[in-house]
Amino acid sequence: MADPAFLSGTASPAGAAYLIGLIQEAGTIATAHFAQLPDGEEASAFVTLTAPTGYGVMFVGTWTFVRDAAGRVTLFGTEPEEEGVPRG
Repeated sequence: MADPAFLSGTASPAGAAYLIGLIQEAGTIATAHFAQLPDGEEASAFVTLTAPTGYGVMFVGTWTFVRDAAGRVTLFGTEPEEEGVPRG
């Protein structure tokens, strides 16, 4: 059997909307945490989201955010966004 292919593509905005929304919620939590730190301090934060289901609380996801010395907050492992393209 041949080795498996590793493929990638770009999700449509509509298809990714729910996931982007969750990441933005997690990013808001991380940004609020980072705002409490001294200026110029680099930091990282793991943010876990959960949601009630009616049967118990469900794990939704965990994301890692980093803040650089200039105060920019990014999602760990992402590629830089294009200049001039607004977030969200």
